[in-house]
Amino acid sequence: MVSGLNGSGKSSLVEAYAAAHWGRSLRGASAWRTEDCRITVAQPGLSVERTPTSLTVNGETALTPAKTQQRLASIVGDFATWQRTRVFDADLTARFGASADGDRKKLLEQLLGLEKLDAGLRRVREDIREAERLHAAAERSQSLAEAGLAEQPTRSPTFDAAALARSEELLQEAEHRASEMAKEGGRLAEQRRSAQAAVDLFHRGHCPTCEQSVPLDRWLRVRDAAMLALNEHASEQRQAAADVSALLADVRKLRAQRAEAERAAQAAARCAELTERREKAEAERVAHAATLRRLRAIEAFIVDARPKLLAQSLAVLESAASAWLPGLSIGEDMVVRHGRRTYKELNEGHRRLCDMAVLLGLSGMGDAKVKGPIWLEGVFYGLDVKRTDLVLSLLENVAQRELIILTTCDLEMAEILPGYKIRLVDGAVSDV
Repeated sequence: MVSGLNGSGKSSLVEAYAAAHWGRSLRGASAWRTEDCRITVAQPGLSVERTPTSLTVNGETALTPAKTQQRLASIVGDFATWQRTRVFDADLTARFGASADGDRKKLLEQLLGLEKLDAGLRRVREDIREAERLHAAAERSQSLAEAGLAEQPTRSPTFDAAALARSEELLQEAEHRASEMAKEGGRLAEQRRSAQAAVDLFHRGHCPTCEQSVPLDRWLRVRDAAMLALNEHASEQRQAAADVSALLADVRKLRAQRAEAERAAQAAARCAELTERREKAEAERVAHAATLRRLRAIEAFIVDARPKLLAQSLAVLESAASAWLPGLSIGEDMVVRHGRRTYKELNEGHRRLCDMAVLLGLSGMGDAKVKGPIWLEGVFYGLDVKRTDLVLSLLENVAQRELIILTTCDLEMAEILPGYKIRLVDGAVSDV
């Protein structure tokens, strides 16, 4: 029993316990008032010493409190579970007693930690939406790749690169020969004009050089020789032009084949790219489909497991609470009953008994190896003498198994209550 007026420091005890084990405050404020503060808590199987910058657990200190805190949390559990199952005040009790059935269910689910399932369900549904988006994107990518493959040619035309090289070499030689013959043709044309002028002079019977008389037979020989040279050259030019034309046609054909082969090669490369993209998209689609199946299985498990876990937890809670208050039951509809009467049919004092039994039943939950004391504040507020005696009897029963630290500002009640008594005045112990 810890008694003292308001502001005497009663709440600082539970705040110090929270600060020592978790470095936190129940009030949400800083756990430390001064930098030289030191808290020591000793209980069976555990000793803790903490300052704002250090933490020692069972005589061992790590370089940083965070590392030691992990080991400490494995012994005392997490802060939220401790707060829900080992700390009870009038405000929490009043909220539970005044709640509607749905709110009571929500409160018990929160105290049981089942809201973690809700958080998990929200998370898995977010993952499902993301997996569905990725699956749809992979399907679109696969469809686009398949459509692109359907548009590509089915066969690639053959192409003889060696034949093209030979034809281009022959064409180059023929074009060079035609060019040389064209040059020769210009030279011969000039000779032809000179020969024609000479022939004209010969035709008039005079030599073009000395203008002497020329016999007819000489004139005919000169003319025939000039015409023969011109005709031979013209024939060679026509043959060269024919050769160039034929070779050029072959080259054009081979170049067209090469262009088609290049287009086919580009199409083949595109096909390879689209095939790789399709295979990748298909693999991603299959993987995302498998992820979706797993996530939906997890979703179904959480949806199915939640009511089962709640029912199991309620059964455990009912067993524990009924041990403190025989005849108490909690149905699947979350209605608390004592005997045949529902919670709503009970009077205020009787309801407080049910509240205390339920909350004390919750104190046994959690996986902490060292649970520590149960902290109670204001549990007798608003109760008459009879109900106070019933609550006191309940607490005495609990105290056979658990250490209970009960704080009150009612000094007269503190005098008549059993237990080890501590009086606080301005944060200091006045008497024991």
